[in-house]
Parts: sequence; structure tokens; C-alpha cells
Amino acid sequence: MGEESALRRAQRIGDAAAEDTGFDWEDAEGALDKVREEVLEIAEELERGDHEAALAELGDLLFAAAMVARKLGGDAESALED
Repeated sequence: MGEESALRRAQRIGDAAAEDTGFDWEDAEGALDKVREEVLEIAEELERGDHEAALAELGDLLFAAAMVARKLGGDAESALED
């Protein structure tokens, strides 16, 4: 079996966080709100010219997108491959 992809790992971590700590969104719309927030944060960092911070925010965006997939009952990796 190959190494787990970062998207699948993010989704698994999100599952564990929801189960262990209760950190979760009620539905896909809540997770999508987080996606929107992260997009704005990337834009702000780009306006500042801070590409390193923008990349860090991009990681947050990708994690949030994986959480949208999880809330939709799907798999972020499969969605990316389609």
C-alpha cells in the first residue's frame, strides 16, 4: 500500500478532531464559510507581498476544502482526481 496523500491525511485528521474534541462544523456550508475566510486571508497576504504567509494560508485553505468534502460525505482526494 502506498503512502497516504496529504488530502486524505487532512480528512482523517478532521474526522479525528471532530470525534475527539468536538471541533467540527455543523454542515458543509459551515466548512465552506471557512474556505471563504481562508481565500480572503491568502488575498491579504498576497497584497502585503508575503508569499510565505500566503502559502501557509493555502495550507489552511486546502485543509478546509478537505473538511467540505468530509461534510458532504465524500473524499477530497477522489474529488481532486475526478
